[in-house]
Amino acid sequence: MVRANKLLSGLKDEKNRWSDEVKRLRYEEQFLIGNCIIAAGMISYGGPFDSIYRRKLQDYWISKIKEYEIPIIDNVSLINVTGEKVVIENWKAIYKLPDDDLSIENAIILNYSKRYPLCIDPQYQASNFIKKLGMDTKKENFKVVKANDDKIYNELEISIKFGKWLVLEGISEILDHELDSVLAPQIKIRGKNKLLKYGEKEIE
Repeated sequence: MVRANKLLSGLKDEKNRWSDEVKRLRYEEQFLIGNCIIAAGMISYGGPFDSIYRRKLQDYWISKIKEYEIPIIDNVSLINVTGEKVVIENWKAIYKLPDDDLSIENAIILNYSKRYPLCIDPQYQASNFIKKLGMDTKKENFKVVKANDDKIYNELEISIKFGKWLVLEGISEILDHELDSVLAPQIKIRGKNKLLKYGEKEIE
């Protein structure tokens, strides 16, 4: 009976928490469009910029959103719209993501973007984070290759075929033209299959 009462008491607390969460979500629903514009804009366009310029971009977007009278939540940001607290804490505690807004934003952009990220990373913070995350979550489907490795294009083709993570380290400012078909993919639909043109090949 004691255990049963504890369980019922715990469930009552959970019910209250769930009720509060439903109220919060219903309240924030009215801001969904404005919030998503900011998040989508930052993921699509904010990646190359530092924190100062990102704030300028965000302030400009917010002013336009308000000009068109689209509801938007106070203190809107990429982190509080798309960030999940538990995930972010795991990134910091387990995968050694630096505890600052710029690094957290970069990780979110990396997580949600469909483009291949180019990381200018003199302190190897992004590299260490990606490697720890890849080795833990992808394991056999994760590989790091140096830009001067003779097998780079073979590894790239394998990664495309099987959906593996591939990190290219130490690339120069001028990229090999072989990478163009990956960075700006030309995709064909043939039946139910998608084919990526890679050099002279078409990879399913």
